Amino acid sequence: VGIEIESSGAQEAFVNLKNTTGIWKIKSDDSLDAFQIDNVGTATALTIRATGYVGIGLDAPTEKFHVLENVSGDWVARIEQNHSTGHGLIVEHAGSSDSYYGLAVYDGSNFDFVVKNGGSVGIGTASPTNILNVSGTNGNAKIALTDSTNSKTITFETDDGNLHIDTAEGASAFVLQQNGKMSISTSTVGSILAVNAGSNTSRANAN
Repeated sequence: VGIEIESSGAQEAFVNLKNTTGIWKIKSDDSLDAFQIDNVGTATALTIRATGYVGIGLDAPTEKFHVLENVSGDWVARIEQNHSTGHGLIVEHAGSSDSYYGLAVYDGSNFDFVVKNGGSVGIGTASPTNILNVSGTNGNAKIALTDSTNSKTITFETDDGNLHIDTAEGASAFVLQQNGKMSISTSTVGSILAVNAGSNTSRANAN
């Protein structure tokens, strides 16, 4: 026993539910071959396509689950776990190889953050080849460690192919060049090891 509502031609088959604040429409859309729930006069709330694709906030989801948010300042989704022994979020990807992504942040043109199925993490790169790859341009390849209590930051960075450890922006406390030469508290590296201790600057040369 059931209820069947059939549309005529390209017409929608729908049911309206009206309350004091508006009208909710439950409908079958022939043009999209989809089941939809709309808040009449505003955007589509829910779409389920015949392909099994589900969309929230849009008519044409492009993935199995697609959520669209276009309100300024709003978050797209929230996953809340409120039990003392509960977990948060798990992404299972056991069925795909290491060359595919388990998780990614995409800005519409580039991947800003990826986790490959093999465990490699990329920040600023979509193709990490190590456990962690950080990529940037014009001195933006940096990792900063900050003691928020004392407002002190140490930065690991490379903007010239060499490793810099900085205690202040633009002031390198330690530099390790790709040729193996090192400097401490000086930007002048003419020897294997150069140390600036005020008036007692020293250099060590390899034999």
